[in-house]
Amino acid sequence: MKKTVFFVFRKDLGTFVHVMHNAIDMKKRGHEALIVIEDKATALLYEFDGKGRFSSDLFAETVRMGLIGSVCRSCALKTETLKIAEEMNLKIEGDMNGHPSMLNYIEKGFEVIVV
Repeated sequence: MKKTVFFVFRKDLGTFVHVMHNAIDMKKRGHEALIVIEDKATALLYEFDGKGRFSSDLFAETVRMGLIGSVCRSCALKTETLKIAEEMNLKIEGDMNGHPSMLNYIEKGFEVIVV
């Protein structure tokens, strides 16, 4: 079993949709996959709060499957999405100067993919 964590930094909906599809595929095939939402990608939470322009079904499935590893505290504050992340009951991380630490995931055996 492989362990992969996607650190998503870009505010690009198409890229984020592909990351979600890949994480779901990995999980269904017996691998461990997580998504960490960082930097400008935290602004995408507006799209998935049920009020955004896009369907939130894929995001809801991703959350239901436990694939959202965390949301960056500092970046969510900056993009004003921290409250949305909290309302979605997503894990908020900020143990490295307000940001999630890649090393924490590496130490748990995850391969890190930066998007």
